[in-house]
Amino acid sequence: MKKTFACALMIQLFFGCKKDTINVSDIYPTDNVGNQVGSFPNDTQWQAQTYSADEMALFQSMDTANLTGTTVPTISHHYYAYPNPFTNLFNIPIIASQPFNGAFVMKFVVVDKHMKPVHKGSVRLQFNNNTGVSVQIAGNFGAGNYRVYFTYSAEGHEHFFKTWGNIQKID
Repeated sequence: MKKTFACALMIQLFFGCKKDTINVSDIYPTDNVGNQVGSFPNDTQWQAQTYSADEMALFQSMDTANLTGTTVPTISHHYYAYPNPFTNLFNIPIIASQPFNGAFVMKFVVVDKHMKPVHKGSVRLQFNNNTGVSVQIAGNFGAGNYRVYFTYSAEGHEHFFKTWGNIQKID
């Protein structure tokens, strides 16, 4: 009876923990200026996404970011994190479809494969009649594979754009 109970408990723990993981193994490899290096996986990373309730909950603590005076640009294209893999920091370029004069807020959360946040923050992005900016995010967490979730918000338009991508930090 004890062996049966122990086996059942082990199976439950194994499958219970496994379902709480996400696949962070596939990255879009890029060099120091954002050029593709090698093959990209065939998936939907770095494209507009719809987030689950669990994914949206990652941003709950940042929903107090000041959005006063921000407006919604038209995002034309989103490029991949670079460099990826990285050692100290990675960049996320953001491109508007036309020159934009205004600001919006980017909120980001880096999670491990168990969806546990390891780094989060928000940054107000100012466009001065230009079409692009790049956000640098410090890799102040250990080496390994992670996923960065991020959203763009503006006054009256919380999380108007959402996406994610896998990143890899190396020593």
